[in-house]
Amino acid sequence: MVGIIINVAIVIIVLLVLIFFVYGSVLVYSSNTVSQTLKNYLTAFYVLLIVSIICTAFVAVAPYLGILIALIMIANFFLLLFIWKESAEYGYAEYFMGLPILWIIAIVLTIILSAIAVTYGVEYGAKLLGNYLDSNQGAFTDLTQGKFDINFLNRNNEL
Repeated sequence: MVGIIINVAIVIIVLLVLIFFVYGSVLVYSSNTVSQTLKNYLTAFYVLLIVSIICTAFVAVAPYLGILIALIMIANFFLLLFIWKESAEYGYAEYFMGLPILWIIAIVLTIILSAIAVTYGVEYGAKLLGNYLDSNQGAFTDLTQGKFDINFLNRNNEL
């Protein structure tokens, strides 16, 4: 029960930080008084964020993309610091101060998960996920056991 409360609290905190960040971004983009540099930093942050999300979709086939994602996240962290510093001059710093702290945690987790994926392979991660999700009775377990059948999601092998 305590674990559920902690997880819900973490999700709420992360969502609030993200909402403040997006709201601050909208304020910055709509303001005529902020510098173009701050707008460029925000644009670069969002572009790199989209690239890392796209790379995440392909980590299963290329585990080394996890390292690229970690590097992009480190670059985004420095962009966040620049955004925070630059936005302080215009009175928007309170919208951007929570994300750098969460970003450090995300970078550490990404590096750890990338190291596991590169060292032990994606199959090991999928097997752990499969064991967690469906106790060795689902599609993930089929994939990790080499059953690369086009119908692997269909348990009766009927089309």
